[in-house]
Amino acid sequence: MKNYKFAIVRILGNENPPRDMLGARLKALEFTLKNEPYFPDTIKLFLLNRFVDLPFQKQLEDLLLEHRVRYLELPLHWDKLKIMQQSKASNEAFNLEVIGINSARNMAIDYGHVFATNAIILDGDCIFDQEGWNQFKQTTEEHPSQYYSLPMARIPFEHYGQKLNTFLEESQLVFREDSSLRFNENILFGDRDKLDLLFRLGHDQTPLTGHLKIEGDQTRLAGYILHLYTGKTATENYGDIRGVERKESLRCLFDKVRAIAKG
Repeated sequence: MKNYKFAIVRILGNENPPRDMLGARLKALEFTLKNEPYFPDTIKLFLLNRFVDLPFQKQLEDLLLEHRVRYLELPLHWDKLKIMQQSKASNEAFNLEVIGINSARNMAIDYGHVFATNAIILDGDCIFDQEGWNQFKQTTEEHPSQYYSLPMARIPFEHYGQKLNTFLEESQLVFREDSSLRFNENILFGDRDKLDLLFRLGHDQTPLTGHLKIEGDQTRLAGYILHLYTGKTATENYGDIRGVERKESLRCLFDKVRAIAKG
């Protein structure tokens, strides 16, 4: 029998300007650790996903240790990256090896299930407020399911704790321990990596809608989650700008990895 009903597992990754403002991800983690409410029968966990910038990783780890939060590190394999650099591997190959977002998500599911019946898999900058959690908890009690979908709202830090009044979009996902569907590990970060599984679970595929309509009964909407701004306001508000800046961020990240691997 599990020790908890829920495990909230957040995946922390590299800080990637220009998509991210420098310091914003560290600020988001500190804000979450200090401000997210305590939830009964729930454990909060973190997965540290393949950090290139070790001083930045150390800052995150120090915060987690200060708040006595469990975390699991998924390290980079630099020996493999050196071979990839020598063979002039593509950016697509580096995307899977340096970020591997869906393999990290699947590992986060397994990590959560070590402690709890339900694993709530979140991007690192996501935070519950009390109302979002209350709605989520009520749905899980009234409608047992193998999966739940948590619609997401992007907010600036100063809007946390205020009444939600913004567009809900692409959901984060919750997996019960008897669930079988998982994220496709061959999909690149930034290439509809989460949408693939949302669509398999029945989420509507109409573009620019937030994909919040669901066909069938594999999953159901439950509460909501808040995503703290880590980029400029325009970046957070417009998906096309996020897409352009994400591509530039990834190019810079992979160039940095190649330079380190080259020695």
